[in-house]
Amino acid sequence: MCDMPSQVVDSLLLVHCVYRCAASTPAMTLQRIEWLSSVGSSLEEQQTRVYLSRHWLSLYYTCSVPGPIFSNDFACPHGAILPYPTHRRPQDWCQAVPEAVGNKLYERFGGSPPVRQLQQCQLCMNQLQEYKRRREKELSEIKVLQSKDHHNLDYYLSMDWVLQWQRFIHGKTLDESPPSSINNFNLLKMKDRRLMFNTAMRSKQVSKNIWDYFHSVYGGGPAITLSPSF
Repeated sequence: MCDMPSQVVDSLLLVHCVYRCAASTPAMTLQRIEWLSSVGSSLEEQQTRVYLSRHWLSLYYTCSVPGPIFSNDFACPHGAILPYPTHRRPQDWCQAVPEAVGNKLYERFGGSPPVRQLQQCQLCMNQLQEYKRRREKELSEIKVLQSKDHHNLDYYLSMDWVLQWQRFIHGKTLDESPPSSINNFNLLKMKDRRLMFNTAMRSKQVSKNIWDYFHSVYGGGPAITLSPSF
């Protein structure tokens, strides 16, 4: 089962679609494999290495124009390793090559900044821990509010926004980030110059306490209630 963030998977599929028609010849593939194999034998003697995406290397072997080198399937924007789950190893996503080889590939194909060490990014780890604390806090507080008042569900939330919040709450990576401010505008429509509740859109009914909590954390709106105005 793949542990890649969804945006990473999408970007890799896009790269594959763009370059799949530019297949390399068998001779070119063999030449590239032999070249990397020959320089790879001296890897242990190299003090400085560059880590390349295994997915990009597969494109390099099979496409005449593999496109710019990318590392977002194993590295963060800070140039360090993404905080993947502990059962995954960085080596599952990348391969080490001597610095001279990496430099030559970057000179020819360009791309994202080279990754030179397999250390998890402390900035991303701190952000992930902050997300974990926030997820636990919000979920706990919502459960308490639900247990206190589950009858007077007078307020509406757009289901689109609720799903974004649930994705964040049940997420485990930086890919599942907190939702933006509440956006209930899709629950409203104009009819006969009057603002009406749009029953065609999915929504979730919540209590005033839960609405107040979400609004205090995320802001946004508008507040929509079971008022005769709608």
